[in-house]
Amino acid sequence: MPDQPTVLDSSLRKKFQRYERDIRVKNYRLCAILAGLFMVLGASLDWIVYDVAGVFQFIAFRVFTAIVCMIIWVALATEWGRRFHRALGLCMAIPLIACISWMIFMKEGSDSPYYAGLNLVMLGAAVLMRWSLQDSLIVVALTLSAYLLACFAHSPISNRSIFYNNRNYSAPLAKQEGVPSRALRMLVMRFTPCLRAVDR
Repeated sequence: MPDQPTVLDSSLRKKFQRYERDIRVKNYRLCAILAGLFMVLGASLDWIVYDVAGVFQFIAFRVFTAIVCMIIWVALATEWGRRFHRALGLCMAIPLIACISWMIFMKEGSDSPYYAGLNLVMLGAAVLMRWSLQDSLIVVALTLSAYLLACFAHSPISNRSIFYNNRNYSAPLAKQEGVPSRALRMLVMRFTPCLRAVDR
């Protein structure tokens, strides 16, 4: 009886890892451009919500965050960046989370509508970044921690219904964050024997 093909043998695993790395790097660079662009364009939201004063209050933070994203975009084009793409991907999320959380802290705290910006960070990560479950959990923990810190550091929670509503909008996205990576691994485990047969 022929031996059953082993799941993810070393040669196929290396090919898959190279394939995944190339896709991740491409997606990370796309995310860097989009994040930098939308962070600067978000100044229009500051103008609508807080008038011109809001634009001047936050524009420096927005531009700095966009510059960090562009530096990461450039770094990902190098061999060094490709080698450490995972760390660079996490580093890209940190200034976005920090900037939005700072704006929440500076304005209404738990009443701020800017919690939606943190949701967009998690949503973009889940759709484009192709993070592992471990990386996804790190970003979720950072996002929720930064939001809670911004809310409680601003002032005591006065409107608990809004705070509860904002937090509950973030929770489903946090759960979605790790789904793509788990689904991908299940797909690979299921179809690896077929891929291995084709590879031969």
